[in-house]
Amino acid sequence: MYTDEEKHRAAYALNMCTVSISQIIAYDDLNILEQEYDTILNNLDLEKIPKDEALLRILRQLLDTITYFKIQEGDRKFIEREYQEKMRNALWAAVPNFGVFVAGTDPYTMAFSLASQVGVGYMNYRRNKNEYLLQREKDEWKLQRAAMEQFNALRRELFDTAWRLAETYGFKDEYRLTERQINQYNRILMDTDDIRKYERLDSIKEKFAAYPPFWYFFGNAANYIAENKDLDITEELRLDYRKKAMDHFKKYREFEHIRVLREDSIAASCLLEHVDILLGIGNYEPYRDKVLDMIREAIRMSGGSNEVLELCAIAYLRMREDAEAAKILRILVNEDYNKVLNGQLLSGLYVRMRDRKGYEVLLQRVDPQYLYPMPESDQFESDAEADFLNRQRLLLKKKYQRVLADLVRKYSVRWNKLTSVFDEERIYPEKFFWDTAQSEVQRCITVSRLFEERRGKGRRYTERMHQVELYLGMLDNLNDLFRAVLDIDECLRESSQIDQAVHQVEENLDSVRGVIDDAQEAMHNGGFDQEAYISLQRVNFSAIVKPAMIKMYRRIAKGIDGDDMAVITAREAKLNRFCKDQELELPEIAVDPGSAVGAVLRREHELFAPELFGDSAVLAQKRRRAEKKLIDDMRKEMNENVVQPNGQKFVFYKGDESFRRYLDIHTKVEPLVARHTYMIIDNGEKALFFTGAGILIDGKRTKCTKYHEVKLTCGKNGDDGIVLHEITFGELSYKSTYRNKFLDMGTLYRFIQELSDCFGEQEG
Repeated sequence: MYTDEEKHRAAYALNMCTVSISQIIAYDDLNILEQEYDTILNNLDLEKIPKDEALLRILRQLLDTITYFKIQEGDRKFIEREYQEKMRNALWAAVPNFGVFVAGTDPYTMAFSLASQVGVGYMNYRRNKNEYLLQREKDEWKLQRAAMEQFNALRRELFDTAWRLAETYGFKDEYRLTERQINQYNRILMDTDDIRKYERLDSIKEKFAAYPPFWYFFGNAANYIAENKDLDITEELRLDYRKKAMDHFKKYREFEHIRVLREDSIAASCLLEHVDILLGIGNYEPYRDKVLDMIREAIRMSGGSNEVLELCAIAYLRMREDAEAAKILRILVNEDYNKVLNGQLLSGLYVRMRDRKGYEVLLQRVDPQYLYPMPESDQFESDAEADFLNRQRLLLKKKYQRVLADLVRKYSVRWNKLTSVFDEERIYPEKFFWDTAQSEVQRCITVSRLFEERRGKGRRYTERMHQVELYLGMLDNLNDLFRAVLDIDECLRESSQIDQAVHQVEENLDSVRGVIDDAQEAMHNGGFDQEAYISLQRVNFSAIVKPAMIKMYRRIAKGIDGDDMAVITAREAKLNRFCKDQELELPEIAVDPGSAVGAVLRREHELFAPELFGDSAVLAQKRRRAEKKLIDDMRKEMNENVVQPNGQKFVFYKGDESFRRYLDIHTKVEPLVARHTYMIIDNGEKALFFTGAGILIDGKRTKCTKYHEVKLTCGKNGDDGIVLHEITFGELSYKSTYRNKFLDMGTLYRFIQELSDCFGEQEG
């Protein structure tokens, strides 16, 4: 016979597992999978769950499956960095005057609720999932189909096992959550309407008697409504939701005796949100000992989780428990967790406590320019606050300087790569393409050696340069660079600022336009040789844009001079997101090098138009736009009507990275064919090149079939194909029939007939 507590715990353990795997499937997100693995499934106390061989086998399989499909390390760091930035933003928004915090004269300086506003990462990601996905390709974090199939199979086994164990343990049937109840619960948790979410949770609460986390999520929903200042509700209603939250948190804590997790960040979150509410009441002194016990319990339950420790440190700071807060902040700094923020808070505490020895040790871990200065004996505290703010402003200016410099370098490298990849089989270091005198000399020496060789590499280089559009390359670089720059800061978006930058760049282009004209003509004539290349080096992309960049930087720096810590932190977070979007290194200054979405300004017209280079550039632009539209139409038709599931990987479109890689591998494809190919289909047998002249088998011009000459052949059992490259010699004929199980051949044939209208009769 089992006791009521054992029955309850068995039901809880089973429900915990089934809800966890169901949420992995429902959210279809690698980050949720990671969280469920760390927080729940790999954290079960095996001594407290039912000793059932089938259940343990399923759990082992589940853990093995998750381990195989876990998220990439870079993506995990991305989420952690976004979470830490959200924490910094929330804190400095509440404490913009660091001097008042250091002095400790205002009891309301720390009157804010980070546990409720931000929460631990487990809750924060779920609440802000869509915001994170805007910054990534949504499919990038979806679970693979193979993983989803395995999880669904394991979930079915788990439900069967739960049903059987319910009979074995003899617990009430209402303790066991059904698949329908769990699916409804998951859908409610994903509801973005906070008040509706709470009402829907309220309607199902009787079903969750043996699933304690429900009561935390129930309380969290109520507390989030109470703290959300964007909701247009009365203070009386906010107070009502706050009371409901405390009731639900108390209900959750009643289940403490049946805990099944070794380290419980959900329980810690519940305690800290409850602490936030009690501290926010006003006079919390009657509850002081109770609140301190709750914080200590949260630390114990967290198992050393840095996220929980951060929130505990903030709670201690709000209560003026400086020694306890300093102890935790020191741990976090030594673990390099949110190092700058925690170093700043710790430096402020050391100044408040006049702990010069602790401050001296901190100087060995965090660069002094980030820290609140320890005043000299005769220094006023107001001077220390001004000194701290000025140093943070100066640091931010340096970061903008570095980012702008890195951005210019990125696009100068892209410009130089147009003409400086002399040997396609060689991998060049990035420095080779920089706009420095040393790199320019190295490139000129390399091109000289190229034309001295007798293996034909110089001739092949000249042939490749015949395809290069210098005008469009320069226009693309300028427009992409300045479109990016305008997204760094709103102050740059004034029309007068933009016009000045464009005028400055156009003036600098005037001095080298003749050089670009001569180089473009040599390319079109097939005469772009060593002499032409060396002459083109007079066009230095960095020099063309540098004066405009300096003016833009000065405009940003002028705005920073009036910023407080809240604005400085928000600017820095946006700058970090910008670097992520542009694939630049984060601009960490004098800190251990570690490694939200900004709305890109869209203008009706590009800043730099092809008219800048005359009629040739205008025609080249028109050709490129027509080509892009053609490729977009081809992609749309193929994806929607022709390509079968799992067949997309065999189709390559011009302009895509996969298309470029394909041509890099298939080196026998002639440059002329590559230039005029818009789509390639290759499933490992025959490759079809869709060009302006027709379809080429394996990219060979001798095997070209015009689009209107392609025929459809119908085989047995619906095994259709298309007939290519038909040749007739009297009564003899040769034809190549192409079939592909990943394509709807009949629809492909009709699509090819439409292409014949686009291209007409052209010579290959």
